[in-house]
Amino acid sequence: MITNNAKITSDGAILMGKLFCADGMVYDDKRKFFAISHMHSDHANVIKKCLYNGTVFMTPWTAKLLEAVYDDNYSDKTTKEVTGRKNIKILEYGQSKEIEHDGIKETITFYRSNHNLGASQIEIKTQDGFNIVYSGDVQREDKPPKNIETLVVDSTHGHPRYSKYNEEASDEKKLLDTITQVLNGETPRSVVVHGHEGKLQEVMALISNHSALDQFSFFASEKDIRIANVYREEEDFKKIRKKILPSEDYAVEEWISNEANDPCIEFTAACGKRTYEKRGKAFSVIMTDRCDQYTHETSDGNTLILITNAHASHEELLEYVKNAKANEVIVDCYRSKQGIHFVNMLKKNTIKAYGQPK
Repeated sequence: MITNNAKITSDGAILMGKLFCADGMVYDDKRKFFAISHMHSDHANVIKKCLYNGTVFMTPWTAKLLEAVYDDNYSDKTTKEVTGRKNIKILEYGQSKEIEHDGIKETITFYRSNHNLGASQIEIKTQDGFNIVYSGDVQREDKPPKNIETLVVDSTHGHPRYSKYNEEASDEKKLLDTITQVLNGETPRSVVVHGHEGKLQEVMALISNHSALDQFSFFASEKDIRIANVYREEEDFKKIRKKILPSEDYAVEEWISNEANDPCIEFTAACGKRTYEKRGKAFSVIMTDRCDQYTHETSDGNTLILITNAHASHEELLEYVKNAKANEVIVDCYRSKQGIHFVNMLKKNTIKAYGQPK
């Protein structure tokens, strides 16, 4: 039977121990300590509510990125008090902080995740000495902490069909070769790169390091430019171009319409294609994390489907759970429809697993 060490609420909050709540918000007089695993909205969109109701722990990069994502330094005034930076507590990877509240002591520690810059796995050590770990979004290289009693695991790619392995170096070469050909072809076209926040900035860095593309202007939303400015502070991404033009107010469409301009490269978090893509005026790069397929160019020659590795594949996720050696596993069925499939797979592997919320 499942213990009371952890629980996933009906709106996706991860309750850990008696004091902490990760990647969500609950109204509880005792649970006044929150943790955010990374910057993406399905994990961090209630940061303001958390700040109004308690202390929020995160890594340094996550703090900077959330300010960029929401264009907010969290120092606004409420009717009761000034919230913001004083309620944000920064922890480096591996740094532990003991919290005492109403006679209860628990310790929080962040461990690295390679999902995106600043992403983390969250560990809570209870007063009874139990280790509760929330995986957050993990990638193939990520390893779980040791001595886990209860593991709460993300279920992205929980279905067995998400098991294709994509070679990152080969896919990066395919991307660079394709857009170089498109931009310099007999009939040059602009390129629009679609992807989620973080992966867009990684591709900005990749293209910025490719001197053959230096002449082509970058466009991005003001939000993605702010995120790029944070990424540029990290050594691996320091070569991201400093000059990125804002894409708002039809700037890209006007640029493409002007025949005197060279083609450009636009980066966008929008899923749908722009009008100029649909009309064949720009080539599309669709970055997707669906590892049930391989990187390929569509038959019409207008789109490159680029498979990324932001999440572990099904087999890699299963291996992560096996390596955790937890006494029980709670699968997050709130953020992914694959949760129930992953619960069944874990049970087939004789792992005590439950899906939440029910």
